[in-house]
Formats: sequence, structure tokens, C-alpha cells
Amino acid sequence: MGKPTKPRPVMVRWVDAAMSADSHWSEGDRPQPPKGKSMHMCLTVGWLVHADKEWVQIVATLADGAHAHLTEIPRGMVREIKALTGKGI
Repeated sequence: MGKPTKPRPVMVRWVDAAMSADSHWSEGDRPQPPKGKSMHMCLTVGWLVHADKEWVQIVATLADGAHAHLTEIPRGMVREIKALTGKGI
């Protein structure tokens, strides 16, 4: 995909990683596989500024020659990229 010729508004559905909040040592050399946990499914809306086989990048704000609030999502965590359309977009 590479860099879009013109940033476009999108919604990205992706799975977030999780980290244990345990601050102490645990028994055993390996943790137990998660049981009964559901994945953290996320939705992020913004301007798609880059997408390739490794990364998806969206920004929340665009200005003349500038951007703000970059979100970078590893491609393997992305489940869907949906173009947002409507009047004025």
C-alpha cells in the first residue's frame, strides 16, 4: 500500500497487546496460557497517512504541512481498515 496519495479518513479495527500488572516474581519458568480472557479489540479513527506490510499509521489531526497525534499499529494486529465516507469528507 505505501503512503496514500492523499490522507483519507478511516476506522482501524485492531487487537491490542496486553501486559500483566504483576510486579512480583511468579513461580515457574513460563506463564500459563491465558484462559477465559478475551482479546482487547480496539477501534481507532483518524487520517490514514501510511500503510504497508509492516505498519499502519494514522493521525488524529492534519494541518498545512503538519500533523499531530500519530498512532502506529503493527500490521499483524490490524483486523480491518474501513474507509469513512460522507458529506464533506
